[in-house]
Amino acid sequence: MGALLTALLLTACQNPHNAVLPTDVTEFDQNTKDQLQKLTSDERTMVERYTTRHLGGAFGDPIPEGTTFAKAIEEQKIFEARQAKQTKQ
Repeated sequence: MGALLTALLLTACQNPHNAVLPTDVTEFDQNTKDQLQKLTSDERTMVERYTTRHLGGAFGDPIPEGTTFAKAIEEQKIFEARQAKQTKQ
């Protein structure tokens, strides 16, 4: 059982979608940057747009603690879909 748990944890750690964003985007460490580079170009763009939204300005809410790349991508897609819908109205 221990070996299985270790294997699952290693797999999770290797999946860049499971990497956690720092709550302060100015604190990206090398590991976070390396994981970001493992994403597709479109996914990287989504994460970059997500973090830009959280830097300040009109939408400057801090990044919630524990936000993974996968969650950031999902939330950015939802945000952009809402923005596009509002623009059409």
